[in-house]
Amino acid sequence: MRAVVTGSSGFLGRAFARHLLRLGAEVVGLDLVPGPPEWETRLADLSRPGDWTGALVGADLVVHTAARVGEVGTSAQFRAQTVESTRRVVAASADAGRLLHLSSIVVHGRAFPDPCPEHHPVQPTGNPYTDTKIASEHAVLQAMAAGRVRASVIRPGDVYGPGSRQWTVRAVEMLQAGTFALVDGDRGVLSPVFVDDVVGGGLAVADHPAGQGEVFHVTGGAGVTPRVFFGHYARMAGVRLRSVPPGVARAAAPLVAGAFKLVGKAPPLSGRTLEYVTHPGTYSIQKAADLVGWRPGVGLDEGMRRTEAWLRAEGLLEAKRDSGDGGD
Repeated sequence: MRAVVTGSSGFLGRAFARHLLRLGAEVVGLDLVPGPPEWETRLADLSRPGDWTGALVGADLVVHTAARVGEVGTSAQFRAQTVESTRRVVAASADAGRLLHLSSIVVHGRAFPDPCPEHHPVQPTGNPYTDTKIASEHAVLQAMAAGRVRASVIRPGDVYGPGSRQWTVRAVEMLQAGTFALVDGDRGVLSPVFVDDVVGGGLAVADHPAGQGEVFHVTGGAGVTPRVFFGHYARMAGVRLRSVPPGVARAAAPLVAGAFKLVGKAPPLSGRTLEYVTHPGTYSIQKAADLVGWRPGVGLDEGMRRTEAWLRAEGLLEAKRDSGDGGD
């Protein structure tokens, strides 16, 4: 099998590429920056025309993970790197066997039934990350409906594990620096999913005939409170979790984000991050179980055990400073 992975130098792109290699696939990566030596990486700006489209011709599988992520960037940058790149990848995938597009659970916004099914309407929020995820997903769905591409869409949850900057490394760095706090004690729900389950769920969807033309949530299957999730990292780091009132957190977020944008770095606290940790609700994964027979295989405790082993191997955990139990 020949597989093309866009965004192959990023977190999820690398995870898909490495797994496909283990399955015996020939892997070609497309990215703005060089990747690891295990597979061929062709440097490409997917938002612009280029000879990179030739890599997709005759591919058995295209995994489209490329998108702008993080908190820093203009709306134009988000649209180019998320929406325009998706449109071009979709067009170039017309002759490919299958296209797997990675969207996100954030497309449902902040008002939805619990658990939220895939068919619940998406909800723009004004956040460029969320809104461009919606627009890029729409581009894939339009092409699928018109018969221009054979594709599936997955909406991963809060992806943590080895290599995750957003849900692993940043949290540990902030805890160790003393800049992390829960918002309003233990309010809110997260939908964590271990990175290996995103890869396994995505490939199960792409490989199954019933997955074609469909959209699937891919999460760990259970919502957890911020205290439970981040408490694992606090235990690893040997620190205690602090809590701040939601009003204080939201008031501080724009000031902190603005200061970090001046130096071109991702802020440790942002309105978008606060939306995640203060919003109640989970996402149903029953559709994946019913149609393609997929269920997550890595529970939170096991996922965090593997994550801790990786963090220690990478030297990202400092020596423990106290034996706090994760309480306030």
